[in-house]
Order: sequence, then structure tokens, then C-alpha cells
Amino acid sequence: MGIDDLEKSRYERFLDNTKAATNWVGEKGSDLYDWHRSWDGKRNQVNSTIPYLYNIADKFGFVGTDAPAFDPEKAGTGTKDGFFNKKIPDMYKSYDTQKDFADYGVEMTPEENPILDHSQRVMRTADDVAKSGINTLSGWWDEGKDLARLVPLSALEGAKHVYNYGIDNPIDNAIRKKYPSWRAPLRTEGLGEGYRWLKDSAADLINFATVGAANLPSGERNEYSQSAFKDYAPPILENGYRDTDLNNWDMYQNWKTGSGWSTSDDARIDKKVKSEMDKMNFDPSEMMKEWMETADESWWNTPGKRQHYFPQYMDAVKEGTKYSLKNEFEFEETGEKYADWAGDKYRENMLGTHNSYTLPSDIGMDNKEALEWYNANMSPFAGIDANFQMVNDAYLDELKAGKNPSDIGEPNEFDYGFMDSVSGPGLNESTKVYEYSTPEAKAAMESSQMMALEIAATFGITAPLKIRKIAQELAQGTKVGRILREVMPGTFQWGNRGKFGLPKFAEKTADGKTNWSYYALNVPAKTIDWARPKGAQLGAVLMASDEDKY
Repeated sequence: MGIDDLEKSRYERFLDNTKAATNWVGEKGSDLYDWHRSWDGKRNQVNSTIPYLYNIADKFGFVGTDAPAFDPEKAGTGTKDGFFNKKIPDMYKSYDTQKDFADYGVEMTPEENPILDHSQRVMRTADDVAKSGINTLSGWWDEGKDLARLVPLSALEGAKHVYNYGIDNPIDNAIRKKYPSWRAPLRTEGLGEGYRWLKDSAADLINFATVGAANLPSGERNEYSQSAFKDYAPPILENGYRDTDLNNWDMYQNWKTGSGWSTSDDARIDKKVKSEMDKMNFDPSEMMKEWMETADESWWNTPGKRQHYFPQYMDAVKEGTKYSLKNEFEFEETGEKYADWAGDKYRENMLGTHNSYTLPSDIGMDNKEALEWYNANMSPFAGIDANFQMVNDAYLDELKAGKNPSDIGEPNEFDYGFMDSVSGPGLNESTKVYEYSTPEAKAAMESSQMMALEIAATFGITAPLKIRKIAQELAQGTKVGRILREVMPGTFQWGNRGKFGLPKFAEKTADGKTNWSYYALNVPAKTIDWARPKGAQLGAVLMASDEDKY
């Protein structure tokens, strides 16, 4: 079977798998078009295209409110939250111009000196914008250095992956004939957490582009921290309180079984309970008063029944107190140990499944919220602490020191596969060259909208340089050239890409109707074809190697 036949069968399967998605995109596109035409222009009636474009800008957070941008009934309502109509004005207003001038020995008030006030605010704004640009360039420089390090590492991982499968490796092939399960000793690391990050980012992008209609899952974030807490915490009773009966706490009992707890420990707790019970007052006359109050409200409110059931009441109170104390004293000794185990188990399971676990910064928590949820007390007993720690000690120490989650790096125990840093596993804390003047300036300059503007500006002042190779015709016009371009696109993909990669679709079908595949698949296909010669081919190998760990 030739390469064209191989490609045909693979792409046919690809098209079959994406047919439903293509139809869905077509239907949504048609709905969006109909919505656009029926829009009543309630936001702006100057031009029929303005409401639609404005709503797109609203959705991306540049303008608008916190109301749904594409809901004709709610769009434009609510509180302003856009980059240009909220964050930038807040930044402008946040500067203390009176203090600025006072620091230089000049007395002024904004009301009496509006021109000076405005000028100072503009200068402060320009200063923070300049800081943002420098911080961005610094971050890109660091990422460039990381990329320079990752290129040879990715090549090495690709070589390991090939070697693991014994392609053109006679030694491995000979060993596998005798031992079919043999794998070469060069273990691939794959993408690790980087693979999860890529999947999450792709899901976020698709969900954003479809206004949440796709609703794709995002890896580990399906196992949100609060859900994890519920898995390890004691059961919740119908009254909303946590169950203090340790026998009903399955996860705790599983830990207790393997913890080394023995009958001698039970005997020691029983002795402690008896000592405490001896100190308590179980005087029959006092208990009779309590019993009478209870019995008067019950069906046995006749003197004979009250007297008959009183001994049973006394025994029930004593046994209940004894049982409650036994649970409390036991958890007093085991609570912290269990909580430490539960936290370790949670992180171990998450690292084993996703190579990472959800951080407070992933779900937008501030420092106070993070400390509340990520080191929460799961004890059902008042006065006894059992903190369920869902991040490692180093990360928790940073939280306790007052750092905001967005300013803390990712834990070193995260596994990024071949993307791990040279100095150790995980990613280091990112540092900024300059700190911003006010919290409002930081919110504006570190927003995703500001990053989008910086990226757009960067691409606006640069243009790709097209390099034509002498061997272009040979690479494009021969079957050997086709094979070389498919296998090693980074080396041999020269010139026009029209004869390369995924198939493209016509704008119209044979009967002249709109071909939704043209809009839905051409752009992704061209993007993939563009990326493959730029290293994506190795990325595909690395993703495959991630699935083949052993």
C-alpha cells in the first residue's frame, strides 16, 4: 500500500469522526447568522454590524458588562467589567496624585489643580504600561530560553520513543522474538503535566470560541478540590452536621485498618473514657428532671410509663456519652495522622492520574479562600483539628506567608515529563522585573486582554520572511519528496504547502450549497500543516510516548 492509500484511509476515518461536529458547527453558524439578522440593535442602532462586533468584544472582556454577551435580553445589563470601560478607568482613578506632589514638596489638591492631577495620572498610567511591556518581554525572554532548552530535549525524547519500539534496532528485535514483552531500557518521559496543560488549554479555547456551547471537560479540573474534600471528609448528616460516629466514616476506617491500630489501643481509649465518665455527674434525681421534661412531650406522658422507661433512659444516656467520648478521644489521637494521610493520598492519586493537582490559582481563589479550602479542618469534633492539606508543604508555607496564589509557582512534585526544568522537577516561580503602582494597575496590566493587545502589537511590527529553497521543485514534484515532507516536514517542507498535509475542502458542494467543512475544517487543517514543520511533528511523538509509559 502506497503512502497516498495510507493517507486516504486515515483521513476517511478522520472525516467520519468529525462529520457530527461539522454539522453542529454548521447549525451553530446558521443560528448565529439568523440571530445577527434579527438583532434589534438595542445596544447601538447606528450600524447593523456594531451590536454583533460589540458583543464579541464584550465576550472577550474588552468592553461590556458581566451579563451574558450573546443574550439579547440580558446583554448590556449588569455591572461594567470590561478592560476599557472598567479596568483602565479604575487604574486611572487609583493613583494618589496629591501624595505624589507632596513627596516633592508641592501642595496641591485634585479639585483645585485638575490639569496637574490629570497630567500626573496620565504619566502614572504610561509608567505602568511601560512596566507591563518590559515584564512581558522579560517573560518572553525566559520562555525563549526554555524553548532553546526544550528543543534538544524533545529530540532526545523522540529518539527514545523510536528506540523503545525497536524500529531498525536489530538487538531489540532479536530480544523481542524470545521475550515479546521486552522494552528497551531508554524510558520516555512524554509530556507529563504538559500534556494535561495542552488538553486543558485546548478545551478552554474551544469552550470560549463556542461561548461555552461545546462544554468540553478540562482534565484534572473535573476533580475539583471541594469534591476531593468530600471524598475524604466524614459523612454529612441530614441536619447538616458531620457525623461523629467514626464507624460510619468509610475512608477513615480504611486508613485505620492499615495504620497499625490494635486492640491494645482500643483498651487504652476505653480506660481513658472510663476515667472521664467517673468525673461526670449521673445523679438519678438530676437525670429524672431531664427525663420528665422529655417524657412530658412524648406519648408515654403518663406517670406509670415515665417510671417504667426511666432506667432505660439512664442507660441510653450513659452508653451514648461513653460512645461519643470513645470516638472523640480516638480521633484526638488519630485525626492529624489521618488528615496527613488523606492529603498525601489525594495528591498522590492526582499526580498519578494527571501529573498534577488543582491549584487555587487554577480556579481563581485569593489567599484567604485558598487557606480556607486547601488546608480545611475536616474534624467533626469541636476543639480537635484535622487539616486536609491539598497542596504540598512548600506551597502551603507560601500561602501562610500571605502570598497570593497567582504569584506562587507550581509545586516541584508536578511532573512535566521532558518539559521539566534542568534544576529539578516542576516549574519555578515567575518573577516580574517591575511591580505595578497600585492593585488596580496590576489587575489591568496582567489581564488577558492586555496580553492579547501586546501579542497583536508584536505581530503587527513583524512580518514572516519567506525563504525559497533551490530544491523546492524537487521536494514538491516527486513522490520521494512527498514522503520526505510527510515524515520530516521541518527539514524538507519548502515552498507552497498546498501539496502537503491534511486535505482541504471546497467552499461550495457539487450542487452549489454551502460546504460547512470548508469553514469548520480548513482552518484547523491549515493550522496543523503550519505547525508540523515548526516542531509539532516531534510534539505528536511526545504525546504518543506519554501514552506508552510502562
